[in-house]
Amino acid sequence: MDERIKFDRLPAEATAAVWITNHGLESSGTTLSFDELLEMLRNMAGLADQLSMLTPIFNPSLNPDAPTSGDGGL
Repeated sequence: MDERIKFDRLPAEATAAVWITNHGLESSGTTLSFDELLEMLRNMAGLADQLSMLTPIFNPSLNPDAPTSGDGGL
């Protein structure tokens, strides 16, 4: 299988479209190093942290049926 991967001769019915190597993730068309993957995951974590700290803004035009005073809509 390594030779098929190396020379881009994977059969159409192959079950592994992406595989893990000693250097990262690879497919027949591209590679992603573990360092690149780490950078992407750290960027996503930073964005998730920023999003989690946003204060919701009440906008009745988005949902006119939403409760406005914490009364649960009763």
